[in-house]
Amino acid sequence: MPWREYLLNRFWLKLFSALLAALIWFTIRSSIGPITTMSKPFAHVPIVVMTTAADTRAFKVEPSEVEVVLSGTPNRLQNLKTEDILAFVNLTDIQRTAGLVKKIEVHTPAGIALLQVDPPNVRVEPAAVAGNATNAKNTLP
Repeated sequence: MPWREYLLNRFWLKLFSALLAALIWFTIRSSIGPITTMSKPFAHVPIVVMTTAADTRAFKVEPSEVEVVLSGTPNRLQNLKTEDILAFVNLTDIQRTAGLVKKIEVHTPAGIALLQVDPPNVRVEPAAVAGNATNAKNTLP
C-alpha cells in the first residue's frame, strides 16, 4: 500500500512538524487579537470645489456642508478631526454648471473607511460675481 507507506514513513517527524505549525499559528493569532472597529459621524464638513488651474469661474454649491459617517479603529477615530476629512466636488471636466447636480466625493486618512455621506449630491451653480471681483482675485500685486 503506497498511501500507508507514505503516511508512516518518518511519521514522528511529520507529527512534530504539524504540531509545531499549529503552535506557531496559535501564537501569532493570539498576539494579533481581535480588531475592533467603530463608526463615528462628523457633521459640518465643508465641501471644496475642485477645478482646473485654468478655470477662473466662481461656483456656489448647495448645501455647503455635509455630514459623513466614518469607520475605523477607536484610536484612529478619536484622534480624527473634521479638518482631516476632505469632501469635494470634482468640476474639472464640466463646461456648463447651470442646474448641475454632482456627487460628493470624500477623501479620508489611511485606515479610515467612508460609510455614508449625507446628502450624497450637491447642486452646483455659477456664483454671482459683482463687478470685476474675478479679475481682481487673479491678479498679483
